[in-house]
Amino acid sequence: MDAALILPPRYLDFARGRPIQMALAHLVLADADYAHWFQMAAKAGAFVIMDNSLIELGHALPAEELAIAAQNCGASEVILPDVFLDGAGTLAATRTALEFPWPPALGLMGVAHGGVRDEWQWCFDQLCSERRITTIGLPKVLDEIWRPGGRLGCAQYLWATDRVVPGKYYHLLGVWTDPVEVMLQAHHTWLRSVDTALPFHAGLAGVRFDAQRGLPSSSTRPRRPHRFFELAAELEPQVQAAVQHNITVLDEWTHWK
Repeated sequence: MDAALILPPRYLDFARGRPIQMALAHLVLADADYAHWFQMAAKAGAFVIMDNSLIELGHALPAEELAIAAQNCGASEVILPDVFLDGAGTLAATRTALEFPWPPALGLMGVAHGGVRDEWQWCFDQLCSERRITTIGLPKVLDEIWRPGGRLGCAQYLWATDRVVPGKYYHLLGVWTDPVEVMLQAHHTWLRSVDTALPFHAGLAGVRFDAQRGLPSSSTRPRRPHRFFELAAELEPQVQAAVQHNITVLDEWTHWK
């Protein structure tokens, strides 16, 4: 499993050289330098996922804007429009977006949603049946709606009930509570990738991941700062070291055997 880092534009160099990257569509459309950074990453061989900016904007950008953003940064895959915690709304938005004339080589990710477990599972099964969808996203909010076990339990359930479709990819969207989940999910070889902002903003708050326990026992999960993508101050050396430490631990987890 590979990890994509979600970073403010000022600090993208923490992700330089990584095999998988995640760009946010609204930033690509608003910031030419941000788009250019991902263009260069794509040309260097990175797999660039174009996020639809649902979490940041409160709504997903439409297919037309996502297509422009994807072209502007050389994206390999686009996250199709989804509706937070709404299975029927997500399925309708996704199927509408599937009618857009996407380039045949562009991967399309559908994100499964639902307010309760049965609704989420129904949406997941429906998305898996869509031929043009190449990747299924498992959102971090599964930690709240899937009982027992949160997203860890959900992933185990999908595997145990043969719902993992050969030929499709699966991606973990964000980290909800404790980053040690990444290590525990990594034994699922069918999970292709994960994205997260936590290594950066935890380091910014002085929190260093523990390689065995995730967050130190004395720490609660740091919240992503308000106006996260506008952060631009020079980082103190100890903060840079904490961020890099967290990224290193994350990479150790994703390749855990």
